Amino acid sequence: MADLLVIAGLCAGILLYMITLIMGIWEIITAHRLKKHARSTTARIEDIDIKSAGQAGTYGKIRFTYTVNDTTYTKKQTINKYVAMGLLSGPKEVSILFLPKKPSVARLVQAPTNTMRIRSMVIVLITLVVVALLILIGVLLVANNQPSYY
Repeated sequence: MADLLVIAGLCAGILLYMITLIMGIWEIITAHRLKKHARSTTARIEDIDIKSAGQAGTYGKIRFTYTVNDTTYTKKQTINKYVAMGLLSGPKEVSILFLPKKPSVARLVQAPTNTMRIRSMVIVLITLVVVALLILIGVLLVANNQPSYY
């Protein structure tokens, strides 16, 4: 039973790592697409929430609304604390970038990427490389300690 719990925990951890990795890759792809094809418009700030993530530091969550082709979109975005603090005391309208073929994809001009997702992805990649190296070293040590029958 304990073995089953360990295996379930490892599977859950791997799944979480994979999700974080995919979200980071998607964020990089979105930032690239916005850099290449984006159009600009004005959005209205609905809400800014400053949060603390312990050792990860302070960050902000912003919710903004914008209209493209007579359709109104509401978007949430994670931003760093400096952008969040500047927007708290600034105007209630901001410039955003959006994709013309998919207007629901948008980011603030001041924060065109979700750096927290990218940072998390880098941490996951480093962790996966370290784990893979430890497994490889373990396998090599076990293989070298086996008696040779040749």
